[in-house]
Amino acid sequence: MTTHSDFAIIPFAAHLGADAYGLQVPWATFYGNQTPVQTFEIDGKPTETGYMLIQTLAVGLSSHKILINGHMLSGLNLPQHDGWQTWMIVIDVGLLRHGTNTVQFVRDAMTNDSFVVGNVVVHWREVEADVGTGYAGVRPLT
Repeated sequence: MTTHSDFAIIPFAAHLGADAYGLQVPWATFYGNQTPVQTFEIDGKPTETGYMLIQTLAVGLSSHKILINGHMLSGLNLPQHDGWQTWMIVIDVGLLRHGTNTVQFVRDAMTNDSFVVGNVVVHWREVEADVGTGYAGVRPLT
């Protein structure tokens, strides 16, 4: 069983907030309380824990959530900070899956916080997809 690491870079450039005027970020698209669902593919079977690197701008509160395949990540998702910051969060075993996966950010709508999600990198280890075997269990030459 061969494993390897892989990753996906997901550009968001998403401004979340109560209104579009909370931050002066004309290069980011204003979405209100949640980003669009972004997708990425995993060719093999994910194993172990994964992690995300998340670029954010001006997160005022730490009560916002990150969804992977529709499931909220546990723990502190986005720490409070001024300016740009890159944050790493662990993705528990079982949240990532073979095939299409999704990521979405959801703003705590009970606040007036306004922030930006820049780029996101999702990193995982996977068991390589079975490419089939040749005669007597020997892999074909490629």
